[in-house]
Order: sequence, then C-alpha cells, then structure tokens
Amino acid sequence: MILLDTSALYALADTADPRHREALGVHDALAGAGEACLIHSYVIAETAALLQSRAGYEAAACFLRDAGTYETVWVNEETHREALALFTRLKSRTISLVDCVSFAVMKRRGITTAFAFDRHFVQQGFSLAR
Repeated sequence: MILLDTSALYALADTADPRHREALGVHDALAGAGEACLIHSYVIAETAALLQSRAGYEAAACFLRDAGTYETVWVNEETHREALALFTRLKSRTISLVDCVSFAVMKRRGITTAFAFDRHFVQQGFSLAR
C-alpha cells in the first residue's frame, strides 16, 4: 500500500508540471506492480483546490472524478486531532496540516512509502516511491 500525496497527484494531472513525466512513470510502475494506492480526504481537498487555482476548473473536476479509483480514508476527528498535535509539535513553516494527516494515516495503517515529491515524508521516516 502506497499513500498518494498532493505533490504527486498534482504532477500527474498537470502536463505542464516539470515532474509530470516522472510522476507518470512512477504511477505506471505502481499500477504495473499491482500496488494499492491510498489517499485521504484532506489530500483530495488540497489537490482539487490547487488544480482549480493553477490549471482550472476542468482539471480539478477530472481529478475529483478519478479520485474515487483510489482507496480513500475519510479523516475523522481523532485523526485530525492527532495530526494537529504533530503539527503543533513540529512548529514547521513548511510541513502542513495535510502533511501531518498523511503521516498519521500512514502510521495507523502501517504504510511506509508515499508517492510524493515532498521531502518531509523522508524527514518523518518514510520512503518515497520512485
């Protein structure tokens, strides 16, 4: 099981993104290996908002339609509070609450790898799919 991050999902969706080709390659390799992919509701919201603001409504709508193909964790109050506690502990200018939710979900689910272009996953002890 691999967690999908906004950085990778955005790169997949936006053909103008400098990491688009790399993202397609990793995504195709994961699919070819039969690797299950997981997202959470905060990543869905963040990715849709980013796509809408940078690439337009159609890109966001297409992503939202396709997001249902991945297993989705709907963030509940307990997970939100756990992520908020981590966010507060880290006091980082660059690690977002969405990142902290990803870390919490990964720890709870025993997921060790993220499909991301975000170095914060490695800093928190996870590996990146390449």
